[in-house]
Amino acid sequence: MMLAPLFRLNVAKFRTGFVAEKQWRIFGAEAKLRGRIGFELKRKCCPFPGFRRKSCDGCTVAGNCLYCRLFSPLPEPPVTLPDGRSRHSPSPGRPFVIALDSPEDKAVLNPGDTGTAELTLFGPAIEHCALFLEAAVSAIASFPLHAEEIGIVTPSSLTSGHSGTIGASDHPLAWPLSEWVSLPEPGTDPEDGHGNTHGLKLWFVTPVRLVKSERLVYADVSFALIMKAVLRRLRDLRRAFFADKDMGITGRTFYKAAEAVAISENGLYWNRRKRHSFRQKQDVFLNGFRGKISFTGHLSPFVPLVRAGEIVHIGKGTSAGNGRIMVE
Repeated sequence: MMLAPLFRLNVAKFRTGFVAEKQWRIFGAEAKLRGRIGFELKRKCCPFPGFRRKSCDGCTVAGNCLYCRLFSPLPEPPVTLPDGRSRHSPSPGRPFVIALDSPEDKAVLNPGDTGTAELTLFGPAIEHCALFLEAAVSAIASFPLHAEEIGIVTPSSLTSGHSGTIGASDHPLAWPLSEWVSLPEPGTDPEDGHGNTHGLKLWFVTPVRLVKSERLVYADVSFALIMKAVLRRLRDLRRAFFADKDMGITGRTFYKAAEAVAISENGLYWNRRKRHSFRQKQDVFLNGFRGKISFTGHLSPFVPLVRAGEIVHIGKGTSAGNGRIMVE
């Protein structure tokens, strides 16, 4: 597969169940959980008093701080161009994504209702997963929830639904992305013209924020645009957390094949969501499109990329729970 290098990214997944002790709104709570994980990490890692008000910008130990590595990576300094202008580096990727689920997709849990939290980790978050998971457990406990023991999710458990106990076996904590998805056999790349023609329905579970021509996309969503978003996400993660910078090759007709995939049913709608950033001291908007959309065409060679998108999420705001997609 010409994109095989992208699937060498190591991925670790952990899952815990919880029971609501009081009525709790689970819908949209990923951003709140993210914020509390950040608070717990900073509380554990920051050596300075008044850590909540301590800015990481200009901090003398920021370069060696686990809080910065695991939760709030500092951007590279601006680059001065020959014409004197400054080019700012893109925001560094966070080494995690969060997903919350409830039975029957309930928006609000009543006392006694159950749910699950799943943490997907990359790069330094895998290396320091004990610290990250400890912070996550503390964050979950800060809500009116009783959390169960965190278990490790393996590629095989995605189909069985059962997670294992951390440290109960000699199995690794992380696997390459290729183990989580089914890569096509050689000769089934879109450039080769082989593979099956069938339908595919995608569910955008949380708001997806895709940008095209410097504006958020909504009405002109296409299969090619989604594939570009998955590739961009995989390449950003690989660039940030993988020493080998080989980004794979899409081939001449890759996007032509993706553009040939047609929309058979479009049930997308715009969803407004926001979170409060204590660092920025303001609300941060996480608006994006949600809902279900069906495609038909020559899809088989693209399925591994779609499956990869399920795992890593796509678009902007992934660490706050945005960009979660599922194949239905």
